Amino acid sequence: MPETQRILLLGDSYTLGHGVNDDETLAAQRQDILRQEEPDGWEVVNGGVSGFGAMQSRMSAQRIWDDVEPRIEIYSHCGNDFGDDPRFS
Repeated sequence: MPETQRILLLGDSYTLGHGVNDDETLAAQRQDILRQEEPDGWEVVNGGVSGFGAMQSRMSAQRIWDDVEPRIEIYSHCGNDFGDDPRFS
């Protein structure tokens, strides 16, 4: 049996799913679609954090990379992220 591959989703509160039920997040929706195609082939890891911009998401990915070992990394950029990065730096 092949090893489960992981997809790491990065971004802010939209990626995290702030204000929606766990089964309504981007990660959960993507996981459901993938399970229909290949039930044990993929796991979607939600790495979204409220208020994070691109730089913070990158640092977060670096911290968890070895534990998650993603095959694919997806960063969701939202319009307010332009302001988050300068505030962080």
